[in-house]
Amino acid sequence: MRKALFIASVFALLLLAGCSSSNDQSPAPGCSREADEASRVQTAQSLLAINASNYESLIDYWADDIVYREPVLTNNGRQEMLEYFTAVFSGTDYGFPSDRAVVLKDELYRTDADGHMTYMATVQWSGTFGQEFFEQTGMSIIKFRPGEGCPYYHRDYFTEGDTWWNIPAFKTDVDIL
Repeated sequence: MRKALFIASVFALLLLAGCSSSNDQSPAPGCSREADEASRVQTAQSLLAINASNYESLIDYWADDIVYREPVLTNNGRQEMLEYFTAVFSGTDYGFPSDRAVVLKDELYRTDADGHMTYMATVQWSGTFGQEFFEQTGMSIIKFRPGEGCPYYHRDYFTEGDTWWNIPAFKTDVDIL
């Protein structure tokens, strides 16, 4: 009897191990996104187009342990991302403009044999600060772990000088420098 129970237990463990293979394309716990390449590209595109009207619905597109970096800050985890976007979309002179638009210029992505995926895009952000329209170009890199549809790493690159010069509240000070 014990031998049969042992064999059944080993079989059950093997079955469970087979179900959690890295080729599994279903969402990881805490992630509502599929892990196939096309879904990951769509997720990355959605995250780059985040704005005041959709940031709360997109926050779960990042992994629980997301690391988000840009030239002046780093956010760790979804909670910090939510706090960050709540602040920058709150309508102050120091946040993102309400008419912020993002245009994806060029995209490049690759899924490695082990299932990691890296998505890169050159982007153009634009909008109105006060009465002034601005445009800024940059680049974003978004990375996915094997079998996961929510990125764990997101980095935006842009020149900090252009950023400060394009914010009307700081433009005069930047011109003096």
